[in-house]
Amino acid sequence: MKGLRGISLKLFLVCFVFVLGSILLVSTLSYRYIQNDIKANRIEYANQMLAKVEQFLDLYFQLLQNTLNAVGSSSVAWNGSLETGQLQLEKQYVDNLAYVSDIYLIKPDGSIVGGNPVTKVFDEARPERIPVYEQAQRSPYYVSEPYASRYVGWTVTIAKSIPWQGQPLVAAVDLNLGGLEDRLLKISRSDDYQLGIVTASGYKVARSPQSNAAFRETNYMLTVGELTTKALTTPKDEVLTTRLDAGAPLTVVKRRLTRFDWTVFAVLDETRMQASLAKLQTYYAGLLAIGLLLSLVVSALVTRYIRLPVGYLTQKMRLVRGGNLDVRVANRRTDEFGELAASFDDMLQRIRELIAGLNASEQMKRKLEIQVLQAQINPHFLYNTLGAICNVVDLERYEEVDGIVAALIAILEYGVERSPSKVALQEELANVQNYMYIQNIRYERRFRLVVDIPDELLVRKVPRMILQPLVENSLFHGYCGGLVEGEIAIRARCGDASIEIDIVDSGVGMDEETAASVLERGRTEEETAGRQRIGLYNIHKRIRLDYGEPFGATIESRPGTGTTIRLRVPDETMRRGQSA
Repeated sequence: MKGLRGISLKLFLVCFVFVLGSILLVSTLSYRYIQNDIKANRIEYANQMLAKVEQFLDLYFQLLQNTLNAVGSSSVAWNGSLETGQLQLEKQYVDNLAYVSDIYLIKPDGSIVGGNPVTKVFDEARPERIPVYEQAQRSPYYVSEPYASRYVGWTVTIAKSIPWQGQPLVAAVDLNLGGLEDRLLKISRSDDYQLGIVTASGYKVARSPQSNAAFRETNYMLTVGELTTKALTTPKDEVLTTRLDAGAPLTVVKRRLTRFDWTVFAVLDETRMQASLAKLQTYYAGLLAIGLLLSLVVSALVTRYIRLPVGYLTQKMRLVRGGNLDVRVANRRTDEFGELAASFDDMLQRIRELIAGLNASEQMKRKLEIQVLQAQINPHFLYNTLGAICNVVDLERYEEVDGIVAALIAILEYGVERSPSKVALQEELANVQNYMYIQNIRYERRFRLVVDIPDELLVRKVPRMILQPLVENSLFHGYCGGLVEGEIAIRARCGDASIEIDIVDSGVGMDEETAASVLERGRTEEETAGRQRIGLYNIHKRIRLDYGEPFGATIESRPGTGTTIRLRVPDETMRRGQSA
């Protein structure tokens, strides 16, 4: 169960991390998207307000231009009388009271003719008006820096030169900056959005009346939070962030007004937005808690769906490992687990078939080996051999008795001793030589055994009892049961990782049909008559069972020309060398 628990744990963790990670990723991206979208909308709204301020100031400047142009145009109708011009200035002042604090004419000496009741009284020459007069002579419209006028307070002067009897005058208006601030208040409409206007030098032009908390004013220089005057007036960075002394976050969106060389900016108080985002964070925290629970449930279900069939299959595999090959794993599942179970059942069925085939092969092998032992101690062979000994004794050839008995004992010991199934080739040759010795004495014939085997092959291992039965077949079938003398040759050579052994006689031979039947059915005339021998079929099957189909016996024979039986067995020495 340890391995199964390990797989289940890993699968659970993978599913848990995947589901929770997906929910966490989606939640985080959603929160970031909403946060950025809210901020982008606020900045867009601020830009819209700044655009409205710019439009208002453009109209404001156009109105002032028209007012100054009207004064200049009416100067022809004054008939050289500044008192008549003063009446025109009073009318313009009354008509534009919401936008201007004063409208007046500046003379070359710095004195004025004013439309404001105050300036009609205080019209003496003042040196601070001289620069305004001179600047207005050099440009179509002159816009001064903001300054504190002793008559109208904090203002900005716009001046234009007009012709007057060979000595030009300057028509000037002082802006009503208080009215401008009221306009800014109407545009912002909220404490979250505060507007301000500064010159390129950083002097205040106007600001939203409710913006005291956001703005800091020192000697008429206007700053916002921690931002310096330079940061507010530089053309770059249209969106800035800062903080108040109390730590409240602010966002500043600014726009440059090229007509006046002023900068108008909106200050966004982010306190309420952060409070809203804090509530949203609480919502997403709850969403993550739900996601955590959902991750646990989904991971447990997925793990259970896979763990149960895997555990079932593992249990069946343990039974197979314990030796029970009759296990059936197939179930009713139609998914990959069902296919895996069916494949496992097919594999078990093939294993059972292979084991059954192997058992049958082993039984046949044991049967063939028993036949070897039975044939080796065949009573008929013993009877003939003892008969040959009696004949030798009757003929008083006593010196041959010991040789026959020694050869017989060697053959019997070789056949019945518990020696390995694989023996050296020279041991097989010694058994054949003993057999030929007995047969030559028995039949009183000369059967010559010719051995052509390299010395290095004599020590190679071959299956026991594969030569003597074939030599016996040559005597009984090739040489008509010993009635005809002849030569039996045994040759051996190395093949491709194998040893090829030829047993050759020059006897009566056989046709192809007979040769094929010997290897296929393994029956001879003598077996049909009731005698059982170790035939070529037996040896062929033994080699095949031991080494496989590439090895075994083949027959080359034709009637009247003799027979060659070729045995092909593996070269164990070569095979061990290749494996190493």
